[in-house]
Amino acid sequence: MAFNANGIIAPLCSNNEEDSIFVWSSESMDELNECDGKMQTLQLNVISYLWKLCYDLLLANGENVLASPGFKSLGLRVNNKRRKLNEE
Repeated sequence: MAFNANGIIAPLCSNNEEDSIFVWSSESMDELNECDGKMQTLQLNVISYLWKLCYDLLLANGENVLASPGFKSLGLRVNNKRRKLNEE
């Protein structure tokens, strides 16, 4: 998976499900809105972390030496919010 951040990125970052390759949930968008930076850049970062996670799953445990807390912490925050909402 590769993309050119300076190229056509609308299919990656669009919130319109008909035009988008990815579906951006309202929870994900709310979480990104709390971050500093341009929304398209934040979305491209999340997509990059997603593909890194897929690559990590293909590696054997002993071969995985990379650590990237960005995507993992985003997922944990969203999951914690969802868990709290479900408990209420």
